[in-house]
Amino acid sequence: MSMQGKIKPEFLSFGAEVRRLRKAAGLNQQQLADPINVTRSYITQIETGRTRCRRDLALRLDRALKSGTTLVESLGRATRINQVRQVSQALR
Repeated sequence: MSMQGKIKPEFLSFGAEVRRLRKAAGLNQQQLADPINVTRSYITQIETGRTRCRRDLALRLDRALKSGTTLVESLGRATRINQVRQVSQALR
């Protein structure tokens, strides 16, 4: 789900966690992208906060990185922060 170039801090934080786990696993972006059937550029978009990751992809990333539920939980936090921000802006 593209955010049309807008980088939201909560999704940038999620992307940083993806990058950290990927590097800890000794993988480059292509090596992570291939087994989860996405493009390397999509991994780049996630890691830079330019694209919001769906829960099913976060689960596939967790499996590929053998990170338990770290990314699913991180995505849940990012999504809740984003929802609070949207409500707050709507009430202004």
